[in-house]
Amino acid sequence: SGVSYTIDTLRELRQIYPDKELYFIIGADSVAQLHTWNSINEMLQLATFVAAGRPGYEGVMEEVVHHLGAAAAERIMLLHTPEYDISSTEIRTRLHEGASLAGLVPRAVEQYINAHNLYKRQG
Repeated sequence: SGVSYTIDTLRELRQIYPDKELYFIIGADSVAQLHTWNSINEMLQLATFVAAGRPGYEGVMEEVVHHLGAAAAERIMLLHTPEYDISSTEIRTRLHEGASLAGLVPRAVEQYINAHNLYKRQG
């Protein structure tokens, strides 16, 4: 319960899998904000960040270098993938409201989310 930081998860995963390479997948919009994340420099040592492209974030790596330095950019991989203008926050909000995800995620993904009761509000 309470505030949970990504750094805590990465530290725990590093303890569980000390010999494995960790990858943290995020959207390019999140990359633009990495400099504001708690313990970001340690996080970049614990995992390689993989950023999926998002519309409007073509210059995000220059922003990373500006805020975190060139060495940080070596730990962030920008994928060149089809770009979707949808955020995980929007998906979770729609699920909390009981709205359909049709057209936002593949049907198989929506079925998996529903079958496993993912992103349901607790309590």
